[in-house]
Amino acid sequence: MLGYIISFEKQRDFSGKPIARIIESIRFEMRQNTGEEIDLNALAEKHNVSYSFFRKMFKKYTGVSPGQYHLQLRITRAKEMLVSTDKSIKEISYELGFQSIFYFSNIFKKKEGVTPSHFRNKNNMVE
Repeated sequence: MLGYIISFEKQRDFSGKPIARIIESIRFEMRQNTGEEIDLNALAEKHNVSYSFFRKMFKKYTGVSPGQYHLQLRITRAKEMLVSTDKSIKEISYELGFQSIFYFSNIFKKKEGVTPSHFRNKNNMVE
């Protein structure tokens, strides 16, 4: 809840500004493509803004860099898949565009405090 309030306060400064529409459009594209590597430079260019300006405004708007935002989306999707599917951790890691299961497991543990398998065992809904 606190994160939502902070995010809302940050976004209020952007109300009615063209960059807010650009950021929301790019966030939508990121959500649609959680399983793919995203070229953030190309996305900024597609919306006719420089990457450095876009990155700075994105961080002001969301509180995190575009790369970290996309990583958070992928980790969130991984958590959903771990508890709602019987896909292997390897399948999930590759489906979400991680280069290796080792890299995925390390990032997941760093962000969530537990390994993907421990997270699945603790929260398993699939029987």
